Amino acid sequence: MDKQQILDKLLSKDIGGIKLIVVKCSELPNIFKGDVFTVSTLGSILDDVSLASISYAFSNGFNVIAIVGHDNCSVFDIDKRPDPTNSIDRFIEKVKPSIYATNDREEALRYLLNSIADTIRIRLPNIGKAEREGKAFVVLLKVKGDEVVSVE
Repeated sequence: MDKQQILDKLLSKDIGGIKLIVVKCSELPNIFKGDVFTVSTLGSILDDVSLASISYAFSNGFNVIAIVGHDNCSVFDIDKRPDPTNSIDRFIEKVKPSIYATNDREEALRYLLNSIADTIRIRLPNIGKAEREGKAFVVLLKVKGDEVVSVE
């Protein structure tokens, strides 16, 4: 199966034949049924544990990684919330480039998803290598509710 066929399947949510790793914001529902390994974090931001989870799934035959984002993600307004424990401040440091890259939320979301894809490719070089060899695919999805509205 080539990348375009995979993108078409993801757009239709018919993932038969795909072993899918979904990296998604914890605010989003699970929209795919079937052979799915899900990693959910606030804003889809990856830490060592989530990267280890992706690596585990990849080593067990899951070779399509869908990074899923949505335009009403709370991460884009996170610096406006009270933070009595200062844990949000530490999180903001990780997402600042995406939050403040532009005033256009659509563009900021694309920037965030691309930076997550780059993190996977760099921090998990076996996935980056497999992608270059056509043995794995990292794709970006935007959803509204439970509908996939764009893929790339």
